[in-house]
Amino acid sequence: MLDIACGTGYHAVTLSAEGFQVTASDGAPSMLVRTRENARRFGIDDLRIVEAEWTRLGEVFGGEEFDAVICLGNAFTHLFDEGDRVKALGEIYRLLTREGIAIIDQRNYDAILDNGFSSKHQSYYLGENVAVRPEELREDLLTMRYEYEDGEVHFLTICPIRQEYVTRLLLGAGFRSVKRYGDFAEIYDFYEPDFVIQVARK
Repeated sequence: MLDIACGTGYHAVTLSAEGFQVTASDGAPSMLVRTRENARRFGIDDLRIVEAEWTRLGEVFGGEEFDAVICLGNAFTHLFDEGDRVKALGEIYRLLTREGIAIIDQRNYDAILDNGFSSKHQSYYLGENVAVRPEELREDLLTMRYEYEDGEVHFLTICPIRQEYVTRLLLGAGFRSVKRYGDFAEIYDFYEPDFVIQVARK
């Protein structure tokens, strides 16, 4: 599988430890350094790490094919331009084997935009003691504040894309089916989950 926004390597390292053959990629060299450090720390010696931008996946990986391409940790919302989103999904589609799947997760921005922010603190990749709240919210922009136990504060600005919109983009890219999960549950209330996972099959 290919993790196209590996960040610090949380998912790539965890999946490698579970026996999956994983290629970790990210457009930020600093993140790849962190991924490499974390792989070493957990004794993962065979994790392939490649620098690749969202819209250049096909160019970087050439004729390779993957059974799964994953984009986790709310990373897809870092793309603000619809053209970049469409191009990235097209690249993902082309990299998949015939029965391959793409998995994308995101915060439930429908709930935040329509009903205001609340959280069950299920950001599993952040740990349990991180306070998360919006600093600025618009229909086209959301700045989140992350406050850690040691008092350190980080801000992240993303695009609050809606569930149905992402599903339409995936179908438009050529995927024959898209199934959504709310906080990993197959049946969920539209506004209830903190996170929505979309599984698209080629």
